[in-house]
Amino acid sequence: MNFDRAAFFATLVLASGASQAIANPVDPVSYSGSFTTNATGTVPDSGLIGGPSGNSGGTSSSASSSATFSSSLAPLPSVTATAIVSANPGSSAFANVNFSLDYFFYIDGPGANTGATIPLNVIATATASVGGSVGPSGIGSPVGTATEGLIVQLKPGLITGPSLLMSTSSPAGFSLNQDLNVLVGTNYIYDVTMNVQVIAGADGSTTSAENATAALDPMFTIDLPLIDADQYQIFFSDGIGNGATNAATPLPAALPLFAGGLGALSVLGWRSRKKSAARAA
Repeated sequence: MNFDRAAFFATLVLASGASQAIANPVDPVSYSGSFTTNATGTVPDSGLIGGPSGNSGGTSSSASSSATFSSSLAPLPSVTATAIVSANPGSSAFANVNFSLDYFFYIDGPGANTGATIPLNVIATATASVGGSVGPSGIGSPVGTATEGLIVQLKPGLITGPSLLMSTSSPAGFSLNQDLNVLVGTNYIYDVTMNVQVIAGADGSTTSAENATAALDPMFTIDLPLIDADQYQIFFSDGIGNGATNAATPLPAALPLFAGGLGALSVLGWRSRKKSAARAA
């Protein structure tokens, strides 16, 4: 059987090249922040955050403090932080957490690298709560705050572009549903920073306790008519889920080209058989 070897290898190069072109170029997920716990009769603790979850604290006969933080990447990226303290008269306690999760995304589709813009909808729900109690005399002064923040901006070092900053303190929280006109193309990588901060303190003027919790989870969707939205894909840092609109993966996008390559090979085989039959005749 004779066939066109040049065309065969060109087809393979096209199929493999397309797979490489849609490889995910965005940076991995990272964690940052700090925590502090301190209570009378316990060993103070503080440190930097470099992982997805953790806790710190101590308990004595007269006071206690604890700081916890946790995160998840799917089905939606989320961060949560909690600080809890209590103190008897003559004692004190304090705890705080400042926790951030950073991840990245870019949008690929028509108009890539041309400065074209499309509307990207950002939906985020943040919750915050602060609670506490003081002793019967009512003279204790526990303090507590909970704050959440969401920042969406072009990756540092790239040109200035549309960005979003939303932050609020307890007890309001926030619910966000907003369109951003984002630049299209692999040269425009966006950085998403999710941050929660909580502080709780009890001064021990009388028996007192305080707790603070903050949580945040965003989702992104392409806000275009369905016929147009199908032409675009959002690529996230590895592991990041995006609710009902899951992050795009390289394999499905490569399959049509691979199938096209197989079709081209079938055509080459048919042409070869036709030429052989013609020579035999």
